[in-house]
Amino acid sequence: MWQAHLLYPFLFFFNRDEYTAEPLGWWEGGEILGVRDGEAGGTWLASSKDGRFAFVTNFREAECLPQAKSRGQLPVRFLQERP
Repeated sequence: MWQAHLLYPFLFFFNRDEYTAEPLGWWEGGEILGVRDGEAGGTWLASSKDGRFAFVTNFREAECLPQAKSRGQLPVRFLQERP
């Protein structure tokens, strides 16, 4: 929602069904705000202190690849990079 709240100019709501290892909080040296995926350690929604945010949407695959990397690392890598 854009400019729908007096205090917060931008509200973003997101729903995922993964299990979290920790509640919402700052991690990665206090630079990333998000929750961690309890299985793979990544995240599906997070933001950084410099105002960037990243997310991945849900995607169901017909086949599971046991050695495949988690897509939850994509937001973490993006937020850790310095522009």
